[in-house]
Amino acid sequence: MATVPYRQRRTQEQRSAETRSRLLQATVECLLELGYVGTSTPEVCRRAGLSRGALLHHFGGKADLVEKALGHLVQTESQHWVDPVQWEACCAGDDEYSPLEQVFELMWKAFTGPLFHITLELWVAARNDLELHKALFLGSARPHNELGPLLEGLPADRPELSAEADALFDDLLHMTLHLLRGMALQRMLRPDAQEHGRHFARWRTMAMREMASIREKRTTHDCSAP
Repeated sequence: MATVPYRQRRTQEQRSAETRSRLLQATVECLLELGYVGTSTPEVCRRAGLSRGALLHHFGGKADLVEKALGHLVQTESQHWVDPVQWEACCAGDDEYSPLEQVFELMWKAFTGPLFHITLELWVAARNDLELHKALFLGSARPHNELGPLLEGLPADRPELSAEADALFDDLLHMTLHLLRGMALQRMLRPDAQEHGRHFARWRTMAMREMASIREKRTTHDCSAP
């Protein structure tokens, strides 16, 4: 008599998590293929193989679903951006790149994948959609951007920075985000990976030089102190 393999029953929590994941993944696919206007809850349900009741059980509607899908995409993409071993090595001084340089590389990767295209689509749609605007920008303590949640979770090269250098670090990151958004928009109209890569490399060099300059001033000041 053949032995029937034992299959452990999934808990309600596991089933619920799987349902949410299927709905979020289907939403991401819809946004990439159809845009925000073409994304509908019936289409999401069809792709996920779930009922509308299941969707409404987990999400408040289209705007809430889309907002959660954006967060889901950030978490998914971030797993491919940073190598934990390499990051730990660079923070310990065992890597040729500094933590700040690693963050710049991380930003560059973020603007070459689907995350930017979906974010751009949602930002444009939110301009005339009050419900979506609230979900994306007013529903949490910080506005949604491509890297906000990820950058907050990374160990930045800050412990030895003065208040002035710390403020400069923030400014450099925000200016880099603005630069990359503009470059990504231009790339949609005139793709030239070599030119964009060269421009970003030049900006990164300038930013690193600025950070090194202010840290050097602080070091000099500390050494000359009585």
